[in-house]
Amino acid sequence: LDIGPKEDGSIPEEQLAILKEFARWTGKHSEAIYGTRAGMPEGHFPGLSAVSKDQKTLFLYIDYAPNHPLTIRGVRSKVKGARVVGCDTKLTYKTDRKSGDLTIEVPKSVIDPMVTVIALDLSKPLELGEVAVSHSLK
Repeated sequence: LDIGPKEDGSIPEEQLAILKEFARWTGKHSEAIYGTRAGMPEGHFPGLSAVSKDQKTLFLYIDYAPNHPLTIRGVRSKVKGARVVGCDTKLTYKTDRKSGDLTIEVPKSVIDPMVTVIALDLSKPLELGEVAVSHSLK
């Protein structure tokens, strides 16, 4: 963040709006920010991800509004549930046990204007299978 006060010490309104939006987003998504670790390597998901310290929650960061179900490849850990972080809306998902591929329906009504965060609650620490990196997942 590059926020700086004016000569009189006040913060410009447009910069204040940025700070307020940043505070809103970090407050809403704190469980997906603080105490997390790097998530899945390239090829599993077409975006950024993180895992909780115990590796039983996988966070997916979506900076666009998906037009079709999200695909996450090679998840070997059993998924107990999928939800939107910050509003706890439960999401519909399907797992292909053979490939470990997971598809998640993300309704437009849950999209955050900055970045939407999906949490996958796992029955055991995240375990991934191998995937081909050349797949286009978006």
